[in-house]
Amino acid sequence: MGSITHVLFDMDGLLLEDPYTEVNNTILARFGEVYTWDVKSKMSGSKETDAAAFFVNHYKLPLSPEEYLKERKQILKTIYPFCKPLPGVIRLVTHLKQHNIPICIATSSTREALMMKASNNRDLFDQFGEFIICSDDAGIKNGKPAPDLFFAAAKALGVDTDNSERENSDCLVFEDSFLGVKAGLAAKMKVVWIPNENLALDPETVTKCAKLLRSMTDFDPADGRKWGLNVYPRGHDSRNPTDGERSKIRVTTGHTRSVDVIIDVQSPRSETDEFLDPLLAFDDYNLNPAVHRLDQELSNADLGLYEILHESAKF
Repeated sequence: MGSITHVLFDMDGLLLEDPYTEVNNTILARFGEVYTWDVKSKMSGSKETDAAAFFVNHYKLPLSPEEYLKERKQILKTIYPFCKPLPGVIRLVTHLKQHNIPICIATSSTREALMMKASNNRDLFDQFGEFIICSDDAGIKNGKPAPDLFFAAAKALGVDTDNSERENSDCLVFEDSFLGVKAGLAAKMKVVWIPNENLALDPETVTKCAKLLRSMTDFDPADGRKWGLNVYPRGHDSRNPTDGERSKIRVTTGHTRSVDVIIDVQSPRSETDEFLDPLLAFDDYNLNPAVHRLDQELSNADLGLYEILHESAKF
């Protein structure tokens, strides 16, 4: 069986929708700039003040980091309360809580920002209780990629992180950002990386992670080879989206062409199942066979779904 005894979560882009791309693009628009994923990957997960300094310097804005943060904060106040949990999050957090697995959030957000995000998401945040560590909490000297936040979160749950010889491999970290993954690895913890599909992945860092997933819905807590965190209740496929959730798959021909297919997963089985059988049989995707419809149909120019999948299929 697996040896995971404590589970730690990042927040923005992992538990909750990430509002920062929209806000930063709003600010940059008047300067004729665009917030790219290359820049975002260097900011996501870092302390607010560090991220602000990088942002202003990178785009050479006629703003101080403090002015940028003040403007950003005003916009975010209108958005934070509407950030919703990402697919699979409530199910996993509830599952861990029901099985008495200690859980904690370790976020680069400030305590003030956390309170606004939690205001309309009590069903999620109430399950963590007092076990939420923010970047402006006392004792947090360095932001991610330093391990401070994860050490503090594990310590809050009773883990002896002061022991430098401790491997911490019984702690499992969920992260979406590159800097957050580095922080989890620096803490010598097992890391599940769930990156945004637009994030360019560092191959070396990927190999150091315990698992690379495209969504929390793909995490199987009962995988005894890695986690041993008990099975989901009957009627819930731990690998797949729940009814009404959406999953995006990128199918690549192996040459230059790729097609994004967005599916809505519902039940019962629909009339499109016969068309999708090759996709559903392609086990790497771990998709529920109860597919309701395709939002984007594949044309003959796409060589046909069957041929694409059998030539090369990658997410």
